[in-house]
Amino acid sequence: MAIEEKRSIEEPIYIRNHDEYKFVCRYFINSGKTEEKLREEIGTVTFNKGYYVKNKGDIIGIFSSKNGPVIFKNNEQYLIEPGKTKMELSESMNGTSVFRLIINGLEVLTVTYEKSKFVNFDVWSDDEMVDFYLWLTNQQNEQKFYNFYTDR
Repeated sequence: MAIEEKRSIEEPIYIRNHDEYKFVCRYFINSGKTEEKLREEIGTVTFNKGYYVKNKGDIIGIFSSKNGPVIFKNNEQYLIEPGKTKMELSESMNGTSVFRLIINGLEVLTVTYEKSKFVNFDVWSDDEMVDFYLWLTNQQNEQKFYNFYTDR
């Protein structure tokens, strides 16, 4: 179930990288086109609420919309709604984890990724702080998450 929020001209939104401050994603909502840029390349912009990560060449993230939070993988977009959406996380024996996005009982997105090596790197870097998918999964039952990622 893709979400469409059409804008009059194909203007990008700008989303912060979850893991590396120096990178920014220019995301074109209508086409799903993504461009990763260095912050110094884009100058002064207004950032949309959201984060993204890169995984095996894919850009995966979340951004706010007037309809609520939207998870995207490249040009695929999924509206996250309480009661209709479920996120699951599992770990495998080889050090990878699997994130699953389920909408209305149908698995629509599966991402296998390497666990971060920076857990407990310092006093601030716990699992949820460094693992984008864990953070996202842990937010799914929090109303403040839906409120924050719904543009008013």
